Amino acid sequence: MDGTTEPLIAIIGHPIAGNPTQFALETGFAAAQIDCRVLSVDLPPEKLSAAIAGMDAMNFRGIWVTPSCADSIEAVGPTGSPNLLDFLRHDDATSDSPWAAFSMKQQVWPGLAAELLDRQSHRCGKLWWIDGQADLSAEHVLSEKKRLLDQMQATDQECFSALTVDDIEMIRDPAGVQRGEPGADEDNVIVWARSPSVPPQWQPPSRSVILDLNENWDPAYLADWDAIKADAAGTCLRGADVHAACLSKLTMLLFDRQVDPEVFQDAVDEYLAV
Repeated sequence: MDGTTEPLIAIIGHPIAGNPTQFALETGFAAAQIDCRVLSVDLPPEKLSAAIAGMDAMNFRGIWVTPSCADSIEAVGPTGSPNLLDFLRHDDATSDSPWAAFSMKQQVWPGLAAELLDRQSHRCGKLWWIDGQADLSAEHVLSEKKRLLDQMQATDQECFSALTVDDIEMIRDPAGVQRGEPGADEDNVIVWARSPSVPPQWQPPSRSVILDLNENWDPAYLADWDAIKADAAGTCLRGADVHAACLSKLTMLLFDRQVDPEVFQDAVDEYLAV
């Protein structure tokens, strides 16, 4: 018998314990009657290359990369946003690498932000991009701002049509988000790209929509974001919510099957509540 009997997806991290991704994917696949096995693997950096080569030999369909492993596999393949690399898809085409690198978050977050803005019937006044590890040199910041603007405008949503590079701010510290009022028909978009913690007593500015792109499953961090979401009255998406949308996108990419993000979101919340 050639190949595997069913598709395989790996979730890799170091550590991997407490990560809800396998449970969420298995729940979503079961709901869509997708026949696929999901494995979670703890991989320290020194074993990563050999393990990924083995997954290639065993025809794994894809590898979900947690942030703890992302920096160690940047050489596997190019991606438009190395800082948000989260998925490797097995590439059948002949190339330098058998894996095609994706950033699901890069593809998903602008649409989610647009949905939040549309609920308020507002457009984006300013984007605050919070990255605690950002290179803030002038050349890099300009390049990143252009990349972010391209991502937002690629959604073809009216709420981003008037946005310019000058309307994007990149900062390392969430406390640096200015609290000035946007225009009458505007909300500011605040995206937490890489931030290990929420400042004590941090409150979102008024007239803002907030998205957390971090995969941080620490109970204290989750509690902070549950509180922020409760106060935000429908204008905040936690990391768990964004993660669910990414898994829905992944399912469509691999299997051309639509699974509502709410299915994955409920599974993530169920796993984390145990």
